[in-house]
Amino acid sequence: DDHDLEHLERKIQLGLSNQSVLAKLESLYEEANTLIESGAFEQALTKWHAIQHQRGTTEFPDLLEVEKRANEGICTSRYQQAFRAISDEKPKKALRLWEEITAVSPNYNDSQHIVATAKSMLAEGQQSRQTKQIFIVGGAVALLIIVFFIARSLVVGASEPTTPLQANADVVVTEAADVSVAVPIATETAVPVTATHTAEPATATSSPAPTATASPPPTLAPSPTAESASIVVTAVAQQNSSIFSAPDASSEEIAFISFDEIVMVLGRSANGSWLYIQTEDGEEGFVAASRFEMSDAERSELIIITPSANVPLSPTAVSGNFAPLSMVKYPLEGTGSCDDNNNWTVQIFVEGVDGNGVYTYFWNDVIQVKNQSSGSAFRVSGMDNNTIGMVRVDSGDGQSISEELFIPKPSCNN
Repeated sequence: DDHDLEHLERKIQLGLSNQSVLAKLESLYEEANTLIESGAFEQALTKWHAIQHQRGTTEFPDLLEVEKRANEGICTSRYQQAFRAISDEKPKKALRLWEEITAVSPNYNDSQHIVATAKSMLAEGQQSRQTKQIFIVGGAVALLIIVFFIARSLVVGASEPTTPLQANADVVVTEAADVSVAVPIATETAVPVTATHTAEPATATSSPAPTATASPPPTLAPSPTAESASIVVTAVAQQNSSIFSAPDASSEEIAFISFDEIVMVLGRSANGSWLYIQTEDGEEGFVAASRFEMSDAERSELIIITPSANVPLSPTAVSGNFAPLSMVKYPLEGTGSCDDNNNWTVQIFVEGVDGNGVYTYFWNDVIQVKNQSSGSAFRVSGMDNNTIGMVRVDSGDGQSISEELFIPKPSCNN
């Protein structure tokens, strides 16, 4: 009888525990459904993942199809962004968004043929860049050749001494109807005038002819060198990067550069931490120098460019040109690892939403990943049981957001 009583008590305790868990799951589920109805699909999906991690062995069916609707909403939103990227002639951004779509829904229908259009634009852009590079290199070579021959002709001209005139030349005036021309006649001792001296026309007069004197030899001017020629510098983006109107991440964002895109470098900021560039589409502005591969020597030769006084630098955290920052965050299933001391690690995924599109991710105020244009996964650790940590996302426009993330202890055998 005592055994049966203990068994009944355990069942009651388990039932109460399950009721508490169910109440919390129901609350999260209602929040997720509300978020879907308001169009916040990423946040709704985060709530659903939290439900899956907290339910344990408790059955919790998705009666309102929250997960399906959230994924469909995310894909539709990404597809619209990809379509706008094509309209803005940004094929690399469109393909990156398409990869995010297929990661959620591998069979998503590309009804607007975005992938084919983006690849066609990239092929045309590659051909255009090659032609432009050939033209630039050819022009630079031609300029250096011209400079070389100008310098050579000046040096050769300076090395030939000018022979002074040794006799006076009599000027005979020949009269014509309207114009009189002075024709020099050399005496027996006259030395022929070299080609570098040109006779000046004389006006008819009855006064005695002037005496011709030798002109001083010309002074050789410094010849231009190869260093003084205009040098075209190009750089390849090593990371995705935003283009700003000033050397300040809180200034206005003008455009976006994708990884491996080639740009023309026109100058740099005073401290060298920003480059002033021009894209193949003609967009100009400042980018972070650390995102482009250039030697210190190349960077030091660039001219310093200061933004005009009318370029506004944002004095506050939010520039006003970007939507409020939010985030998507959840632990990744199947990434847990444990040791013999009950310490464990697991990967979490964090993605900034809106802001200016350039994000830095933190875990418990410790920086994990810097300057990302998309979501990122990184490992966090815990001991014995579940843990709750603080996820923080900073946007390049100065916005920052922090949220708690519940992480259950992973089930692993290692």
